[in-house]
Amino acid sequence: MICPACNAANRVGAAFCADCGGRLPVGGPANRTGLAVTALVLGILSVLSIYALELSMLLGLTAAACGAIAFVQAKRQPLQFAGKSLALAGAGIGGMVALLYPVWASLVVPTRLKAAITANETAAVRDVNAVVAAERRYALANHDYYDTFGCLARPQDCIPGYRANLTIIDAPLVATSVRHGYSYTLALGPSAPAEAAESTSPSSVTCFAYIAAPVKVGVTGSRAFCGDESGQVRVGLSGVEPEVRDGRCPQAWPLLE
Repeated sequence: MICPACNAANRVGAAFCADCGGRLPVGGPANRTGLAVTALVLGILSVLSIYALELSMLLGLTAAACGAIAFVQAKRQPLQFAGKSLALAGAGIGGMVALLYPVWASLVVPTRLKAAITANETAAVRDVNAVVAAERRYALANHDYYDTFGCLARPQDCIPGYRANLTIIDAPLVATSVRHGYSYTLALGPSAPAEAAESTSPSSVTCFAYIAAPVKVGVTGSRAFCGDESGQVRVGLSGVEPEVRDGRCPQAWPLLE
């Protein structure tokens, strides 16, 4: 403890200064443990945040550094700094977390990636089904012919005599071609025959295929999906976007179960 009168260093717990004899205050500025406590707290936090890999690694390294500094201070200046055991504990915990980071990351990262791929694929199948359903609803009002996204969004602008002011497809499906790690393509088939009814949209087609393919195979998704006027969704196990001809999904692809 530091004497406020003569600035002499005294042993911990001393009531009077060994140099000038003055009374020492209780809880003076000596024997500080702030950095050691900080190291221990950071070390504990690095363990609690282990699933947030980057944060855990940062906290672990900081705890190890703070603990090392606090230990050296307490060892070299024991009358001013204390908490060597706290410093060692914080440095040890933080250092252990940092050293085990590669092992823990090798276990957590694949699990995260698999969960992300599953979520992306689920969303892709949902979107494919939504577009297929929208095209089939549109066809009910368009003499069993399908059409572009623009006509699905505003059928009253495409189908002569269509009076209902409705949007058959959700706006996000029309506005973006890349969502949740997948790229989407609407492949239209042959145009409707010339003898089609006058109340048919001029841009009508006889069939269509809606394809969802991973932006990066194995990272954002593992499989590709394709839905067409049959109402069924087929799966491309390689994840590569297929060449769609005449607006039909590859028949070699298995049906989604």
